[in-house]
Formats: sequence, C-alpha cells, structure tokens
Amino acid sequence: MHTASILSETVVIAHRGSSSTAPENSISSVEQAIIAQADLIELDFFINNAGDLLVIHDEVIDNQHVPSMSLEDFRQLDISMPSTFGTHYKTQRAPILKEMISEILKGSTPLLEYKYNSQNPGKSAEQAAYALVELLSENNWRNKVVVQSFDIQFLAYLRSIAPDIVLGWLMVDEAVQHIDTVEKELNPEIIGWQRHQLTKENLLWLRERSNARIWSWYGGDDKINDPAYTLDMLLHGIDGIITDYPAQAKTVLKWSQNNKH
Repeated sequence: MHTASILSETVVIAHRGSSSTAPENSISSVEQAIIAQADLIELDFFINNAGDLLVIHDEVIDNQHVPSMSLEDFRQLDISMPSTFGTHYKTQRAPILKEMISEILKGSTPLLEYKYNSQNPGKSAEQAAYALVELLSENNWRNKVVVQSFDIQFLAYLRSIAPDIVLGWLMVDEAVQHIDTVEKELNPEIIGWQRHQLTKENLLWLRERSNARIWSWYGGDDKINDPAYTLDMLLHGIDGIITDYPAQAKTVLKWSQNNKH
C-alpha cells in the first residue's frame, strides 16, 4: 500500500508484526502479518553508538543497554520468546532495520517506530533521524514507509531534514495539552492515542484540532485486542487499528465495511 492510500483509507496495523502468533519484531512475525494481509506492519528500532539501526522493543535486554551494544553482540540476542512460543522460533535472532523493511515491503507497508534512548536522548534522536533518512534515501524507500514515535525531538529532526516522509505522533496523555504546538510546528499526518482514550468525545476533540489520521494503539495494561473493541473503534470512526491480532482485525474491518448502513 502506497503511503498516499494510508492517508485516505481505514487500515489495520500489525503491532510488532503478528506478535500474537510469532515473536515480536522478528522476520517470522512479519511473514505472518503479511499472510494476515495487514496494511502496515509496525516495528521498533533504536540507534546504537556506532550508528546501526537495531530492531527491538526494549531498551534493556538481559541487563544490557541495547543502544550501547555492538552490532555483533546485538545479533546474538535470542528474541524467540520461549516462554510464549516454546522452542518453535529458537533460530530467531535480533534483526537490523534494513532487512526488516525489505521483508515488509514484500507484501505490506513498514511503520517504523523510533524508540527513546533514556541515556542519551537528544544526540540519539538527531543521529537516528539522519541515519534513517540516509537508509531510506539510498534504497528509494522514502515514500514507502511511515515513521512514528513518542519522541517529539526525533520527529522534529526528521520533519526538518525530510519533510516528505509521513510522520505519526504517538500521543501520551500528559502530552495532550501540547497538541496545538505540535500541530503548528510538526503537523503530523497521523496521531496515535491509546484505545481507552479514544471515546467519541475525544475523537471529536482531536478532529477539531488536527487534520491528521487518528490511529488507536494499546498501551500499558490495556492489552485488550478483542474484536468487539476493534469494531467499537471502527464505529467511532477511527482511521487505523494497531493490534497484536492483525488477521482478526482485518476480518472485523472487512465485515464492518460490508455492513455499513
């Protein structure tokens, strides 16, 4: 799906791939999300001190600070999640961003989420923005991806050096008061907010302040991916569903579109 279509259609986004059926942020989770016909596939990335773009969600793994790891050490991480999936995915190793984007583009659209580096936030945000633009430009991917983050500083760097890239702002509740400033200075094409906050009233409030597409995401203890909640969001008029169960959500979306009154 071209990014232009993403900004005009209701979409299903596979959260860290099909993370309910395969280890998150893995090649297998991407393959299964493509089979589920997810419109976008979200993954998480950090930049390390050497400038490598590393795909993983947690900043600290096995007491190791991911942004401080070498690429070689990062590649040795076991991301197979044996407590959830047993030994079925034991050959999975931590991937880099370039190979994951390439894999996603075989059948979907990458949604790239930059993760905040708590030990060096400002410098990492700037380095990551420049490194990402270089990677996307070298591979002619700038109009084939969406980039999102909670980190406003990263998004600001990215907007300033590559204004053509579609941006999504993940809005936490304490940042709601800054929406007018973010709209003026960043003008994101997409705003993501937690599912439990996206009531009809809050959706109306957002739409009065922004022309951005509005996507729902699950955060904290709110991990309810029940199809009833997906349908409820669609009936509210949401533009995108970020879910661990993309096949299920895609089925609900198709049913909803076919049964509009």
